[in-house]
Amino acid sequence: MMRRLIVQVGLIILGICIFLGLQSFASGRNLAYNFITNKSIDSAVDFKVISDSLNKLAASENDPETLIKTAFSIRDNPSFAVDSVSEEASNFLLQKASNLIEGFRYSSNPFKAIAYRQMANDLQKKGIPIDIPLSNFRKVVINLQQKNYQYLFSRIQLQVKYIISDSITNHKTIFAGSAFLLLAFIGVQAKKKRFLNSGLIVIVVFGIGLLYRRAPENESVPKYLFQGVTFDFRIKNDIGACRILNERNIQVGKLIWADEMAVGFSYNFSPFKIAPVFDSIASHNQLLLNTTASFVNNLDEPVGYTAIAGKILNPMIRYQWDGLMLVTNNKLDIVYLKKAKNCNPITSFESYFKLTKHIKDSHSDAFQVPLLVYNDSLLLNPENASAKLRESRIFLRVVSPENKAFCMIAEMENFYPLAYNTLAIFNELKAKKYSVKFMALLDVGANNLFQVYNSDGIINRHYFSSLSAEKAINALSVFLLEKSKYSTEPLNYTR
Repeated sequence: MMRRLIVQVGLIILGICIFLGLQSFASGRNLAYNFITNKSIDSAVDFKVISDSLNKLAASENDPETLIKTAFSIRDNPSFAVDSVSEEASNFLLQKASNLIEGFRYSSNPFKAIAYRQMANDLQKKGIPIDIPLSNFRKVVINLQQKNYQYLFSRIQLQVKYIISDSITNHKTIFAGSAFLLLAFIGVQAKKKRFLNSGLIVIVVFGIGLLYRRAPENESVPKYLFQGVTFDFRIKNDIGACRILNERNIQVGKLIWADEMAVGFSYNFSPFKIAPVFDSIASHNQLLLNTTASFVNNLDEPVGYTAIAGKILNPMIRYQWDGLMLVTNNKLDIVYLKKAKNCNPITSFESYFKLTKHIKDSHSDAFQVPLLVYNDSLLLNPENASAKLRESRIFLRVVSPENKAFCMIAEMENFYPLAYNTLAIFNELKAKKYSVKFMALLDVGANNLFQVYNSDGIINRHYFSSLSAEKAINALSVFLLEKSKYSTEPLNYTR
């Protein structure tokens, strides 16, 4: 009898706890919604209450449709246009929703993939810059329009490398199947002498495999690639360039460096209207280089948090990328978004609000990038990194053994996995006693701009991409602040 009574009391207490928990969750959601949609924030106490409520909602709600509905309900509030807290609250919830939707893209569940496309398209129609990547077909069209034949040829070479790689078997299957078809058609049609038709069919089958087959995302990087690179690394002046060589003394990339105190930075996002910006910079300072920096979606909108002169172009942080590049008063810095748990703008509305307010108040430029290294610590795990073979462009800040800070750009042309390029550069710099403050990945590919200037202002033919400035989407420009003070030798780059 006593045992039954204890069990009943326990069940009652459990039921009360569950009820109170659900009610607390519901009240937190309703508070976040009702508080912001009905009035503005009047005090620090109000802000703390609403911040805690938004944090709970974003942390517990995994239905993107609910988050989107709440976010747009906040936007429908008449005070939204003048209330910065309401605006950032809506963006904070859309940030979580967009990252949930993006996760559907990588799901093996076909229904989630369909849901991703539908939700992503709906958000784009409402003016939300969600990450929908360019299709392979459009990439080909863009490069054909730009007459970027070298890029297309390199992509064909890349797919051929997949075939001969010891770690990737998908293309071996295609190659073996194509060879079997060739033998079969030759055997069947030998009497009819239709060898030409047989060859054409095999080429088509093999070509389709080259275009559409990809290395699995979760496939590990081949260990034989980690054989290291060497630098022809002799800094004689504040600005220079050198080759990056592999263990067989073959050039696999280029390294460009500049004394951090000698240069300024400018970031611009203005599709097809950036060339005049370059001319404006060059009229006041000596341009050193222009490079594509941030990533874009299928509508040429910025992917990840982006701002120009304090104006927010994309308010949504992409969870997968840890770095936020900030350019303020011609100086560049980086924010490690996940560095501190209690001030993480991904999980804390208060941190998100402060970050956005700082960017607006300081009229800073900002763009989000994948962070590879931070304070001499690798953030990329080679054990589970993608094995995709790609060229890559990496921005670095390093400190020499003499305690002199340099900014660097490593232009890796070798079509190796990103993990290889990252580790090879990182290990070589550490071997030379350099401290690596951070390494961040910049965009390349279909919208790839890269221009390095000689001291006479002419683009060096060894350091440029085929994309013209008139067709650029975004760019990070590096320029010399005081030529007479920092430049003692001609800035002519050579191989």
